Formats: sequence, structure tokens, C-alpha cells
Amino acid sequence: MSKRRNKKLLLVVFVINLLLFFLFRMDFFSRLESTTYDWRMRFLQDKQTTGDIVIVFICDDTLSLLGEWPLSREWYAGITHILKDMGAKAIVFDILFVEEKEGDKEFAEAIKDAGNVILPFYFDHPEIKKGILEAEKIIEPVEELKKYALSTGFINIIPDRDGVIRRYPLFIDYNGKTYSSLDISVIENVLGGSILRMGEDFVEFDIDGDKRKIPMNEDRSVYLNIYNDLKKFPNYSFVQVFQAFLGKTSVVPLDAFRDKIVLIGITATRVPDTGNVAGIAGYPLVGVHASFLENFLKGEFIKRAGNIPAFFISLCFSLFSGVIAITFSPVISFISIVLLVCLFVALSFFLFTSKLFWIDVLYPVGSILIVYGVIVLIEFIYEEKEKARIRNMFGRYISPDVMEKVLSLKEEIMLKGEKKTITVLFADIRGFTSYADIHSPDETFTFLNRVLSIMTEAIFKFGGTLDKFIGDEVMGIYGVPVDDPEHALKAVYSAIEMVKKLKEFSGDVEIGVGINTGEAIIGNIGTAQRMEYTAIGDPVNVAARIEEISSGNEILIGEDTYNLVKEKITCELAGVFTVKGKQDKLKLYRVIGGTDDSKN
Repeated sequence: MSKRRNKKLLLVVFVINLLLFFLFRMDFFSRLESTTYDWRMRFLQDKQTTGDIVIVFICDDTLSLLGEWPLSREWYAGITHILKDMGAKAIVFDILFVEEKEGDKEFAEAIKDAGNVILPFYFDHPEIKKGILEAEKIIEPVEELKKYALSTGFINIIPDRDGVIRRYPLFIDYNGKTYSSLDISVIENVLGGSILRMGEDFVEFDIDGDKRKIPMNEDRSVYLNIYNDLKKFPNYSFVQVFQAFLGKTSVVPLDAFRDKIVLIGITATRVPDTGNVAGIAGYPLVGVHASFLENFLKGEFIKRAGNIPAFFISLCFSLFSGVIAITFSPVISFISIVLLVCLFVALSFFLFTSKLFWIDVLYPVGSILIVYGVIVLIEFIYEEKEKARIRNMFGRYISPDVMEKVLSLKEEIMLKGEKKTITVLFADIRGFTSYADIHSPDETFTFLNRVLSIMTEAIFKFGGTLDKFIGDEVMGIYGVPVDDPEHALKAVYSAIEMVKKLKEFSGDVEIGVGINTGEAIIGNIGTAQRMEYTAIGDPVNVAARIEEISSGNEILIGEDTYNLVKEKITCELAGVFTVKGKQDKLKLYRVIGGTDDSKN
């Protein structure tokens, strides 16, 4: 490709990617891209937990045995005592206690005795402002419970605009203070994590010298690697824990909670605490906290490529798409584009499942396809313009068959001049001046046009190029603009055809033909106002002189032409001649046979 064409390709690719970059940031396309996250998440479900996170759930059976919702606080006091006695490292409630109830005193005593209870609170009407999650009002636990809790953390989980939860918020600003989420509170107060650094796209914790990073979005949330099956976690019902403590069941091992972080949440259908999570409908939200903590322990959060990496990834793949569109044939380029799209989708799948790295799919795929389509369209328009230019340039010189060959050439026709070995034919009507003297101008022009038409048709029939008319003389060249190894033979066939057809037209018409082969300069010659595709050089001049020597209906050819056609054309030596402009004498041959050998 030329430098100019390369620059145009780069400009087209860059502009399209820039436009698509902003287009695919619109809500509709952002939602579509998010669905690809859900699709890829389905392939991450065959994963095991560390066993350090245990879920205790309040299910329908629990409510049937212990009473309708909300349960008495005495039950929470009881399970807190039990879990403490069974060695739980932390007891984390995913249940709000924001109103004073009977049994708060007993529950507060249990919290104080355990010393490792974390309670939740929530923000009323949280929203994202300038990329930061903010809130209007805080709803905290009952003070009597809060004062004995190890810590508290908010449990707001804000779904994306399509109602699906994919991210977990880490921090929320309220009244000039930053609050931690429930699970960040677990990291800070149970695991002993302290924040070392907080950048624009990460927060780093130090846990006893072990540095761990959480990738962070601009709203200070993180994409979750969701565990869709909560049975992957050790899990027991609220009632089972009581029964195990009382020795009434062996379902719960005695060491089930020792040194574990225990999450207590609701799964009962009559008390909905569920949401749509990464394409999973009706997912218990306690599983979001379990998934986050497991992600932290295993370092398996999903990191999404930022806007700048996404732009350059798309730019590179779409540039490759443009090169394919320009370089290959339509069929091969189409197949290549399909393979390129499949390759990119496979790459994005591999990075997500193997490296937990999320790169956008729709934006780059859209760029690949649109760049390909635009470049193909531009190439089509360019080729049509080029064909029109060539038709305009060669339409009066060559036959339709040769024109199709010219148009099919992938290389640009050399119009500035090039050296090529060609064969040149000159044919002149003998006695035309005498004919014009005894006929009217109308008759003369009618006659001349008919004779020249017959001669031109003979040139075109054998793939020659009509160079020009010189009065009653015609000049044809062979072997250009399309290469033809049989250019000499076809020039002779044309001459034979001319003589034959003119005899059929009128027995009184005779022509003299001179043919010569050699190296000439071919190209467009003239001025800006008028250009002609022609040949110049010694072979042209010699061919013209040979034609002058020939007599009526005689076809004379030069020695170089003879050497190329002698196997198929019957010739005889016409003699050795001296021609104007040549010091050496020329050996010329007369064509005496081969009419029956001519072919279309």
C-alpha cells in the first residue's frame, strides 16, 4: 500500500473508533456489554471455596419452627452465644436491626460477650455523583446493639441500570466522612487489614505484612466473581445450628464454625432478600457478601480494562480489519474478518476465565465489522472511479474483451511511461487520394469510415490497441496495456484479417501493411488538455517505414517479428531494404500464408 493510502486507512480507523468509543458508552450499549459479563460469568462457576466463609441462613423451615418474621431478638442472642462457643472467628449479620425490639437487652449482652459481631446499617437513597457513591441519610443499628458490636458496615448494594448486581461498593461518603461496607469492615476488623494505599483504580490492604489489592472502579466499587451456587460454601440453617448445639442433630460438625467467618442471612421466600446477580434471578443477597469475602481471600476479583486500554485494543484489531479489507479478495477478506472476530471473542473469553480480566467485546467487535464495511465501501467506490477513469482513457483504444482484462488488473496501469517489448502495425489505404478526387465528400467519408471500421475491428479482434488514425492510415499496437506473449502473432493475424475483410467489402480496396517488433516506451503522452495513450521509439518508426514500402494488399514484417511468428505463419523473404532513419539495412519478410491459421 502507498503511504497516502496508509494514512487514509489510519485516519478512517481512528475516526471510526473515536465515534464508536463514545457511542458504546451510551446506556443502551453499556447494558448490552454488561450482558456479556453475565455470559462469561457462567463459565466461572466450577470453582471451590476456601471453606473459611460459612453461611447460616434463615429459611422457610426456620420461620415455620421459630415464628413469623421478624424473629425475636432472643433467637439472635441465642445463636450469637452458640457461634461464639463453637469458636467462630467473626459473626457477621446481613440482617438489619434498626428498630428497638423486645429482647434487645439479651441480644446486646450476647454481642458484648462474643466480642466479634459485626452489624449492618444502610444509607437511604445512595447515588453516584461525579463517579463517587454518596448518600443522603444513614440508618444505623439500635444504639444498644451498636455500642457492643466489634464494628458496623453498610449493606447497600446498588444494581446496574438493567437491575442486575455485578459490583460491590467498598466505600460511601456521608457528611464528609467515608464509611466502609460490611465486608470491608470484616477485612479491617476481623482479618486485621489496614489500608496502605488508595489509588484511582485500586485499594491496597496490609494484613500482617501480606499486601492485597482490590481493583476499584471510579465509583469505588469492585466487580464480583459471583458464586452462583451457595452450596459451594459450608452452609447450615438457623435451626440446624441450635439443634447441633443441643445435641439433637449431627448435621453440623462440632468444628463447623471454628475460626470461620460466619455470615447470617435470609433465604426464606416469604421474606425476600434477593436480587438479580450476574444473570442469576432471585439470588440470596447474603451470597454477594460471601462471594466478595471469598474473592478477597483468594484474590479473584474481576478487573475491567479501562477506557484507554479498551480504545487501543479496539484500534489495533480494527486496523488489522482494515488491512484485511484492502489486501485480500472479497471472499478471503470476509472469511478472515469472521475468523478475526472469533479470535477476539475467544481472546476475551480466555482473559476473563483465566486471568479474571474483562475487556469489552461489543465495542471492538463493532469496530472490526464497521471498519471492514467502511473500508470495503471506500475501496468499491475507489475501484469504480478508477474503472470509469480507465474506461474513459482506453475506451476508444481497445476492445471490450481487453477492457475487461485491464479492469481486472490489480496493479495500477502504468501511465507515466514504461519500456515494453511490443509489436506495432501500420496499415494504409492504397489509392485513397484518387478515390477522393472522383467521389463526393459524403461518399468519401462514408467509404473511409467503413474501411477504417473494418481495420479497427481486425485490431480489436486479436486484442490489439488502436493507437490512432492518421488520415487514411491506422496504427495499432499489441502487447499493451495487458501483457500478451503472442503480441507479434496477433498483429499478423490482424493484418491478414484486414486484407480478407476488405476484399469481401470491395475488391477495389487495397491496403499496405507494415509490422515491426521491438522495445518502445508506452504511456500517456500529451498535455493537460489532451492526452493520448501511445507508443514511441524506434520500433514505431520502423513499422511506419515498412508500411510505406509495402504494396497493395501486401503484409511486410520485420525480422524480429518474423522470428516470433515463423512457426505458425508462412512467410518468404521480401528482400533487404534501406529505410529512412536507419543506417543498417532491414531484412523484411512477406506474409504469404496463415489466413486459415488465424483465430479469435
